[in-house]
Amino acid sequence: MKATERLYLTAGKDAVVGEGSPLAATLWASVGDTIPDEAAARFGVVDGRVPVAKSEKEKKTGGNKERKDGGNKDGDPKPDDLTKISGIGAALAKKLNDGGVYRFADVAAAEVLPQHLDKIATAAKWADWRAQAAELIAAAETGATEVTGDGA
Repeated sequence: MKATERLYLTAGKDAVVGEGSPLAATLWASVGDTIPDEAAARFGVVDGRVPVAKSEKEKKTGGNKERKDGGNKDGDPKPDDLTKISGIGAALAKKLNDGGVYRFADVAAAEVLPQHLDKIATAAKWADWRAQAAELIAAAETGATEVTGDGA
């Protein structure tokens, strides 16, 4: 199979994303590159590209209809309030959402600063936000009502 778009590995090298994804870390394949069948199967590459996730499809088509439980029509959960992370305000949260980052888990999983934020935040600030996001996830799982807010 040949790549039909530029594909990138995430920082953890455990997934492949398309160009423009905030999780893109390293170029994996350029248009026309041969992708071995095993690699295509491992990373979910179909017809030389990564299938568009539901949230990206909804963003393009405007089909993100809210349900009473806060999720959308496809059953995706309501996005997390990223402003709970110290240093992220409403405007920055919107920029993160525009780049496909909606949940604390998205922040915690992105080991490198998303490209569209490189002029707004430093790598050290991103590392702090990742730690805070992980702390918020842990707090939600344990039922804690407070987090320290410093990522420690």
